Amino acid sequence: SKWTPDGTNLGNSLLFDDGSAVGLGTTTPSHRFNVVHGGSTGIGITSTSGFSVLDINAASGDAAIRFANAGVNQWNLRNQPGTDNLQIFELGGGGERMHIENATGNISIGGSVPTHRLHVFHGGSTGIKIESAASFSVLDIDAASGDAAIRFANAGVNQWNLRNQPGTDNLQIFELGGGGERFVIENGTGNISI
Repeated sequence: SKWTPDGTNLGNSLLFDDGSAVGLGTTTPSHRFNVVHGGSTGIGITSTSGFSVLDINAASGDAAIRFANAGVNQWNLRNQPGTDNLQIFELGGGGERMHIENATGNISIGGSVPTHRLHVFHGGSTGIKIESAASFSVLDIDAASGDAAIRFANAGVNQWNLRNQPGTDNLQIFELGGGGERFVIENGTGNISI
């Protein structure tokens, strides 16, 4: 392979070694290995047999892929130091936007420790939206026990369930905390009981 020695222009070689860093397409590498190109390409890792991997190993635990816009850092996809969560982190003051919790696999969007498989934290007046650009849109809730529900709470205290009633498959509005069943549409007949 051809290398351009320190202190010379690239000439007919794309590789440059200044003794402490290697540049590909540059004589002034900004990292240990720096690739500079004209756009629409980058670094490819191709396996002709078996799997292919890019290993990023940090002594501090902060192993990351950093995304920038014209030299200004915007996002990190990283191994979160201290927890080893997989974290999406907005640089420049935004902080953590999402993480997948190490060991549990629970996902947190917008904040703290997730108590459910998917936990969305927000400042209010927003939430989760499911939107279809064509045809219908659906939220599927399927429970092995038959108790598939949407639970409503007030500041962390459960108040109501809108659910598929186990055993009968009736559609039921159920008051939690002792109130019990308040409204039912019977499976099969469509009869309503209040």
